[in-house]
Amino acid sequence: MDIIMGDMFTFMSQNPGLIASIAFIITMIAFYVTRRLRRRQHRSTPSSSFRNSSSSSKLDKANDQTCRSAMSDIQTMMNRPVRTVVVLGAGGHCREMLTLLSKVDLNTKYCPILFLLSRDDVMSLNKLKSSGLINGPAISIQFISRSRQVGQSYITSIFTTLWSFFESIHILRRFGCELLICNGPGTCIPPLIAVKMLFSKASVVFIESFCRTQTLSLSGKIAYYLADHILVQWPELARKNSRCKYIGLMV
Repeated sequence: MDIIMGDMFTFMSQNPGLIASIAFIITMIAFYVTRRLRRRQHRSTPSSSFRNSSSSSKLDKANDQTCRSAMSDIQTMMNRPVRTVVVLGAGGHCREMLTLLSKVDLNTKYCPILFLLSRDDVMSLNKLKSSGLINGPAISIQFISRSRQVGQSYITSIFTTLWSFFESIHILRRFGCELLICNGPGTCIPPLIAVKMLFSKASVVFIESFCRTQTLSLSGKIAYYLADHILVQWPELARKNSRCKYIGLMV
């Protein structure tokens, strides 16, 4: 596997223009397919408009919702456990996700479960190990590269994002996915696109960070067109963005 990954990296470094073109084409295809599927769903179920766009009073009533109600809202209607992938971001993103997952039963409803982390995110890995969430036998951890390091230029981030995308495809094809849950930084975008391309029936849930009170993050703006559910923690975001659903604070 290391030899294959090394050859891929060499090829990418020798053909930057080709790789950038492939990355752009993949993103456009994923965007086009998901938009077409979403339009078909709207035509077949015109009455199922997004709940948060009905009135601001309904948003205000959601202030007392807990993390448990948030997970019950995104739980798929199945009579069996859901094969789940969770992307853990760094810092506060990790804390918010672990807080959310601590309110649900990972051993019966959401299993097997795979945690995806950045390869250099040691702090989030330690938080996950100390959280008590990985005691079950059907829980595993895999690592992918960061899409973009802090301070990295947007030009070079094209190649690191594409590399992370290839890693995500390799991991997800082996594990499978029925539900993807992510809440934040750019690390979640390659797995999100990979899931939408590999598993047409998989549900993707994006939870915007607690610190985003007025506008969506860059990851949120991308996920807005790709994810099946966009959950936000501040009512103003739901009022400004029709696809967002306000679930109250999770921290």
